[in-house]
Amino acid sequence: MTFIQFIAAIGIGAILVKLLDILWLQKLIREKEHTTWLRDKRLVAYSELSKVFISLGFHRKAFKNPFEIFAIAADAMLLIEDDVLIGRIDKFIVKLDEMVQMTDERGDEAKINKIYADLTQEGREIMKQLRDQLTENSHKKGEIVNRLINKLRKLTGSFKARRRVA
Repeated sequence: MTFIQFIAAIGIGAILVKLLDILWLQKLIREKEHTTWLRDKRLVAYSELSKVFISLGFHRKAFKNPFEIFAIAADAMLLIEDDVLIGRIDKFIVKLDEMVQMTDERGDEAKINKIYADLTQEGREIMKQLRDQLTENSHKKGEIVNRLINKLRKLTGSFKARRRVA
């Protein structure tokens, strides 16, 4: 191999690597950044909503109506992909408001206790689903990295095979 062929091979290799970067790696990097951004936004929104589930809205004494809780839930609801889960959150907030109104009016104690028990259980189940969504999305990020590694292995394998033929 002459010096000119060697320089030409390096130049062609550099061009191929840059094309690979432009066409494929940049897309994967954007996907990873979007996934990370979405996970961070979900974490913040789900954390705020989880406070409502754990404290039944009493962590902030300023709640006077369910719409204030819906305002907190709005960010999380926009980021949740499961429509059934959104419905469960909506029902939870409505039921929570019902319990607060009954408590304020000194309603039936047995019914209040039943609603409280139901809300406590439902809040924990919703939080588990939210947590599962967060961890599910972090597994997707790992899949992107694994896909990248596998494609690079295939690519380097095909270069090695071409070298052997030449």
